Amino acid sequence: MDQCGVGTARPPGLITARSPGVHPLFTYMAPRLHQGHPAIDQLPTYEVRNLEDVIEAAGGLVWRMADDQLEVVVIVQSGRSGWSLPKGKLRRGEEALDAALREVREETGLRCAAGDEIAMTTYLDRKGRDKRVRYWAMNVVSGRLRPNEEVDEARWVTVETAATMVADAHDVDVLRSLGGVRASA
Repeated sequence: MDQCGVGTARPPGLITARSPGVHPLFTYMAPRLHQGHPAIDQLPTYEVRNLEDVIEAAGGLVWRMADDQLEVVVIVQSGRSGWSLPKGKLRRGEEALDAALREVREETGLRCAAGDEIAMTTYLDRKGRDKRVRYWAMNVVSGRLRPNEEVDEARWVTVETAATMVADAHDVDVLRSLGGVRASA
């Protein structure tokens, strides 16, 4: 057996699908590339992460018209100092849209109807893990805006004000994506 744990001889340092940290999408390159191969030096360097380790989350960009101005909901999560949009992790077996509606209801007290999916963001969370969040435009069906045990504050603000309040650039991108999209009535 060689150093790769396979019965056939391979060059030292061969990149294979079974090498630690190599994503299966790279398997098509495995027979051609090994460390020290001239093509390796010409490839861009990426940190390869396992797609199964991505944290899936979903949220809502809850909007309304007030005095001819478009307003959205922003929140401050407990234990955090910055404003953000309502969102949260999917539960095992839960669909993203269902999670978005649940998280908005839990964090804001608002029962909403979802319209178009308007954005998807990816970033590293506070623990350095990959996180992907899908957002839907939502309008209120019932309820009153109020924080819960996970949220210290929740309020309606104009989109322009929200863009200056949110702590993360990916939330600004979500706000921009609202554009002409409206949630279902």
